[in-house]
Amino acid sequence: MTDTPARQRQDGFRGGIQEGTTAGNLSSRHLDAMTRDYIQSLPSSTRWRSGYSAAELRAALNTRLDDTSRIAGFRPDGGLFVDQDREPVVAIECKYQGEAGNAIERWYKNFAVAQRLGVKRYVTFCLGEGFFDGHSAERVLGTAVAIFEPEKQDVWESDEGVIGLYRWRTLEEAETAIPDIIERNLGLAGWRQ
Repeated sequence: MTDTPARQRQDGFRGGIQEGTTAGNLSSRHLDAMTRDYIQSLPSSTRWRSGYSAAELRAALNTRLDDTSRIAGFRPDGGLFVDQDREPVVAIECKYQGEAGNAIERWYKNFAVAQRLGVKRYVTFCLGEGFFDGHSAERVLGTAVAIFEPEKQDVWESDEGVIGLYRWRTLEEAETAIPDIIERNLGLAGWRQ
């Protein structure tokens, strides 16, 4: 028996992320870890949360759906920075995509939730070839910017609007940039320690 978790691209896969499977690979886990490590290095007084359970999200969205209506929680990979009233201000997502695949499509659900919660900056760290050279993930995020922020001039590395997209081909490039990008986006959102 192996300790390797089952992958989505295997015989018998039924769609979605099934129990016991993972959507990530080693590079995506490293990107998540680099982001979380930096966040955890911030002062202990930093107001941050990992996300919302389904029950917490139901309450935060003030939905009229009854308890029998199942909803998903909201846990961006890098969590959320919150203001003094515990309202989310900056959400951080980490995505890895090779040349093929559709991992970025889950981005839309989390972005929609973040918008509804009033997040001022939705930062997404994008790693891998899928975010370059016209591959699917690059086009999907370009479409998102065209839909939600049509006034923007650039898809990548923009300080305008709510969506902040940053991309790298290697983990080494990402590692040196992540701390400054987090700090800059906290400032853009008006977040105060």
